[in-house]
Amino acid sequence: METLLERIRRAELDCVRKYFAPGARVLEIGGGSGFQASLLAEHGCEVTSIDVATRPDPRAQRYARQYYPVSTYDGSRLPFAEAGFDVVFSSHALYHACTLESMLAEIRRVLRPEGFVILILPASSWRVYTSLLHYPDLVRKVIARLSRNSARKGAETDTTRSAQRARLRDVLANRPISPAPNVFAEWGMFRRGRWSSAFIAAGFEVRALCGGPLFYTGQLFAPELPFGARAALARIMGASSFVCVGRR
Repeated sequence: METLLERIRRAELDCVRKYFAPGARVLEIGGGSGFQASLLAEHGCEVTSIDVATRPDPRAQRYARQYYPVSTYDGSRLPFAEAGFDVVFSSHALYHACTLESMLAEIRRVLRPEGFVILILPASSWRVYTSLLHYPDLVRKVIARLSRNSARKGAETDTTRSAQRARLRDVLANRPISPAPNVFAEWGMFRRGRWSSAFIAAGFEVRALCGGPLFYTGQLFAPELPFGARAALARIMGASSFVCVGRR
């Protein structure tokens, strides 16, 4: 059974599936668990998925398992020849690139003429609502943790308590998920106009720039919320992701 995040990523991929013709040579950057790569492979694409060696374990990212083989690379130069792919795809990963301009240049290099680059990215509204719900969600997690800890309090050691305090300090801070210095700078990083301008500067023709299908937050708040309600909230409050499609 798919996790909630996997269902969200499937819905987001469905929005751009028309750009992936069966038999297309696809490079996925930031493959992680390989979940979306596996969906593209089922669609009939020839998929190569890469990610950095330091990526987290899939289960730590709310994925059930490793779905598809993902090779490692250095995070800057794509280890492929020129014009080797029909589509370069990245979902919720490319904002980690320290130098977006050089990464887009690398993408353009490995794309065939008329090939597509397709990015799915967090929207500015995702950052706003994720920040607003950070502390209410933290209270819920602390209460749940205290309930669990009370049952095993006698078994705690100084090392265990020290590790718990370190985790608490980490979650108390509302941290950005990108190299941005803070969540306010990250809000600007996730503006659609920034990515559209970067595409044009890199020599791509922007073919689509639109919101994703669903509303959700970084905490996946209210996991029981039906997808119909999430789609309605996306229309009212803003989608939590957006799609940027460019053509070489």
